[in-house]
Amino acid sequence: MYEPKIILSGAPNARDLGGIETKDGRTLKYGRLIRSGMLSRLDDNDMAYLKNAGLRTVVDFRTAAERMQKPDRLPEGTEYIICPILEDKAEGITRDKPETEDEEAQRTVKMAQRLMARDPNGAVQMRSRLDNRITNRHVRMSEIRLGFACGDFNFDQDAGFFRHERADVKLEIAPFGTENYTEVPVHELTEHFRMPVWGNYYEADLSGYKVKSANGWFALRFTLTDRAGNKCVQTASPALYAEHSTSSVGSVTESAEGLQMVGDRLVSADASECIMVYDASGRLVLSSVGSADLSPLPRGLYVARAGSSTLKFMRARS
Repeated sequence: MYEPKIILSGAPNARDLGGIETKDGRTLKYGRLIRSGMLSRLDDNDMAYLKNAGLRTVVDFRTAAERMQKPDRLPEGTEYIICPILEDKAEGITRDKPETEDEEAQRTVKMAQRLMARDPNGAVQMRSRLDNRITNRHVRMSEIRLGFACGDFNFDQDAGFFRHERADVKLEIAPFGTENYTEVPVHELTEHFRMPVWGNYYEADLSGYKVKSANGWFALRFTLTDRAGNKCVQTASPALYAEHSTSSVGSVTESAEGLQMVGDRLVSADASECIMVYDASGRLVLSSVGSADLSPLPRGLYVARAGSSTLKFMRARS
């Protein structure tokens, strides 16, 4: 049973929402979700309470101006997510005039974009089906368990909380660096529906995707469409790697401006670029981000790629 009580002296409207009954008849546990106003006036006792409660994440819905005027005071190590409901010109939760339906739709679809991929447990999350490990590097597409959350969120100014509506969802995948997107099937996991951060939760099936990538990396494109027909498109690129989805090297045109040999290491000019090394048969034998240690490679001819740069080199010793 929900029993509202003051838990923070510096934020008297803060409430632990434990005890509230959900739409499906279950009850929210205490210590899982706290709603509050600004946290700029928390005292040491409040900080100790939040630390002992295991606070991990704070989602700040205020505008940039409001955050600057009254910055939150948070326990060390707390993840701080900035997710403004209103534009900076609108202070607090009031507006000069009522929104039209189109304005509301445009604003709420922006909310979906801001919230997507920001949940501390991974609103866009890739796991290996082999060991359930969270990673974006896999051997085969069929091993990838891709989950993501999204929705159309509306802030009810009178009630003071979010209302959620389902948005139409489309997920596409393409080889990194191309626009060759292919839609992949998704299905909703209703048991993972969460508010106010997740919304609807989906999993995608990539097992039927057979397109190869030059370097094994792929981009993901999410498209949300609200009831007014407004679209929110968000691209993650590169998003995931699948070793067995790497195409062979084929013909090589050497352009090594972005790659440099330094002793037994191959270094990319872009530290975030993935270096892919292939043997003479076109088989991927090594991949690393930023730099690659070549010492484990046996003698032979190799081709390295990083972005648009390609380098042929010979290992004379193993």
